[in-house]
Amino acid sequence: MRKPLTRQNSTRVKRRYSAYQNRIFFYLVTLVTAPLLLLGVLSSVVYYRQTVTRSDALLASARENVEAQMEIALSNLRAYYSAVVSVDNYQTLCEKTVPPYSEYTLVRDMQTAMRGGNLVDKYVEGYTYINLRNGWILSNNGMYRLADAANRDEVAHLLGEWAEQHAAMMWVNRTDQPTPARADTPLNTVDLTGELLVLRSSSYRTGSYAVLIVKLDLSPLYEMTESWQTGGYSIAARDFTGKTVLSTSDALTALLDADTPAEGGCVQDGWRLNSGKMGVNGLTYYAALPQRTLAATAGMVILIAFVLAGGLVAVLLICRRSTSVLYAPVDDLMHAASGVFGQPGSDEEEFAYLAAGVKQVARDKQAMQSLMQQQNRRLQQSFVENLIRSEVTDEAAGHTMQELGLAVCPAYRLIALALDTPAGTSGPVRETMLLTAIQTMPTELLRRCAFQPVMLNFTLLLVVGGEEAALNEACRVVYTAAARSIRTALGVSCRAGVSRPFHKLHHMQLAAQEAWEALRLPEADAPEVSGQMLYYQPPDEQCARNGYDTLLEHEITAAVTACKTKEVRHLLERFTAKMLEKDIRGYERQFYIQRLVAAMLAVAENAGLSVNQVLADRQANLFETISRIYTADQMQNFLMDEVAVPVMDLLTEFRQSSSSELVKNVLALIKQTRGDITLNECADRLNYNPSYIWKVLRTEKDTSFSDLANNEKLEMAKELLLTSDMTVVQIAETLNYSNVQNFIRFFSKKVGMTPGKYRKDYQNEKK
Repeated sequence: MRKPLTRQNSTRVKRRYSAYQNRIFFYLVTLVTAPLLLLGVLSSVVYYRQTVTRSDALLASARENVEAQMEIALSNLRAYYSAVVSVDNYQTLCEKTVPPYSEYTLVRDMQTAMRGGNLVDKYVEGYTYINLRNGWILSNNGMYRLADAANRDEVAHLLGEWAEQHAAMMWVNRTDQPTPARADTPLNTVDLTGELLVLRSSSYRTGSYAVLIVKLDLSPLYEMTESWQTGGYSIAARDFTGKTVLSTSDALTALLDADTPAEGGCVQDGWRLNSGKMGVNGLTYYAALPQRTLAATAGMVILIAFVLAGGLVAVLLICRRSTSVLYAPVDDLMHAASGVFGQPGSDEEEFAYLAAGVKQVARDKQAMQSLMQQQNRRLQQSFVENLIRSEVTDEAAGHTMQELGLAVCPAYRLIALALDTPAGTSGPVRETMLLTAIQTMPTELLRRCAFQPVMLNFTLLLVVGGEEAALNEACRVVYTAAARSIRTALGVSCRAGVSRPFHKLHHMQLAAQEAWEALRLPEADAPEVSGQMLYYQPPDEQCARNGYDTLLEHEITAAVTACKTKEVRHLLERFTAKMLEKDIRGYERQFYIQRLVAAMLAVAENAGLSVNQVLADRQANLFETISRIYTADQMQNFLMDEVAVPVMDLLTEFRQSSSSELVKNVLALIKQTRGDITLNECADRLNYNPSYIWKVLRTEKDTSFSDLANNEKLEMAKELLLTSDMTVVQIAETLNYSNVQNFIRFFSKKVGMTPGKYRKDYQNEKK
């Protein structure tokens, strides 16, 4: 039988539950802190090993970095003074029997050269030139006789030691000699302390006749080590005799004096060392780091682990004694939600408030997805426009397709839709109608297209992709749906020009041209064609179906290009005979004659001549004359005398002249327009064929028209950036860029930096 719950029993139960709670709390603390401490110890071991590996790599990097900088500086000094002792003025100085006190220009120039000029002067503390043959000295302290030198015995002793050396240039380490104080040292004292570069001039017969002693200023070399000293590294350099040239730490110097370490990394007397091979200047470089630095980092990891463990225990204790433990998650959620949804109302229930906020987030997410879809459509349209302008390479096109999430199809066809708008409709109105057509197209239609629709040249461009065998049917379905959508939205019909299938995206420009060409066919303007699809067919295929001999046309144009009159006449006879043989008459005959005339006139255009130059004042009557040709003789005489002969005569005359004047005119026009001109515009203004201008520029300048125009734009941009206060946006507008980003990309590609950085670097250089 259970005892009733008295006050005493109630107290024992509470204590028991409290003890159980303490036990659970102890288990939780142990469960959390023990792995944390173990993880801290393991992390410290791993971190210490990684730190050692990283420190060894940094030691090697520090030594290699300092070694590279110092070796470059010392090698530059050697190269510079090798050149100094080879100049004529130096040889003239060596031939002077007495000190040239009166030859101010010679002495000044040689003092400037021996001081280092503007090239290596920061590494030079002083210099001494000794003319051994005639016994006089020129130094940074003045000019005097060798016999008058205050320390001539020391000079003679060192010159005797150096005479035993065979090298014409050598480094001499006298850093262990105390540098005399300037105030207590006579000016005629030769400074032979510090790190010296000695250059001897000698001949086979007379031996050494001059010595140039250059004393290094070691402070710039110490500056090269400052960045590594900040990180706790010590740097030293010793010559081939084991004497220290420079050292950032007395402890490191003592360590190296006690025992020279082997090449590579090692640990020695509490230091981690890294040393390299002796360089071309006879120096060996060392980098060192105290071992205690690495141990301190590992200890810090353990300390942090204990601190975290203690902090966690404190948090658990606070949570245990908190009266709002159960409500804390809801309270935290409300606090976080208020930062997103705003403060709730005074009488609003918490979960109703959270539910309303979640619904708002869902709506915002949908709006963001819609915005991203719109942005994706714009990016697709921009991508297609760049493809049509041939501004995207195959590799870049592949990357862009992946980024936009577009699938690559085996084949494509391009459809150009032209609206049957009333005559006199303005351009802005037509553009508005095309934009409306794009916006009202059904989603199902857009899914059938490989890319988003694009508006160019007052036409709507749709790209259909898939297997080549199924493209015709896919184009028909897309066109039918597009025509229905346009008729519903705008109340007008449309006709379509369809390109041939293409398999590479960079062929899209040609496909657009083919689709537009199909819309420009004579039959496209017929009333009954409205609401139909017109497939592009190359002219050769059209004529081949009707019996036109394309190969014969090529032979005739080749003969006209070569100005072979007899061969042209013979080929025209064959052309006339075939026309009679196939009994081609009427309009079909006129069409064939017009085609051949156009082909021969194209020969002149390709050479850089205009049709006006060939036909003079007969251009207006040309096609009228063709319509009055009835016999074979009339046909042959017309083609030969009225077209072929004038073309060949003008070609012969033109080829005898130089094309240099054309190049000058092209360059002048590019400069006049600041590069804002196309090849076709230039050809129109100069009355030449574009392809001929391209050939002349490639032949004479080994460049293209676009490169010349871009270079002119680039120079103009640089000038405006450096000489004006115009912003980058204003400069882009001045150079007629439609988008400032296009200008920045163009400038960065050509110069290697943005326009803003280019201007900033120039201003910093001026300062």
